[in-house]
Amino acid sequence: MTNEGNGQEVKNNAASAVNGECSANYRVYFSSGYGGPSQVFRPTCGDYWPAENMIPDLYNENASHDRY
Repeated sequence: MTNEGNGQEVKNNAASAVNGECSANYRVYFSSGYGGPSQVFRPTCGDYWPAENMIPDLYNENASHDRY
């Protein structure tokens, strides 16, 4: 199975994301160093993790993320 984007760098090159963890949230930020507009991806623990589209401010402009 081939996934679109496989092998590509993520920084400023992602349109969607998924958080497959069971307890931690991930926040994706526009700027390096955790700045600018951001979006939270909540845990989606389970067998199937659908990707969630990034908000327009982050679409292909996502430079850092934080797990909490």
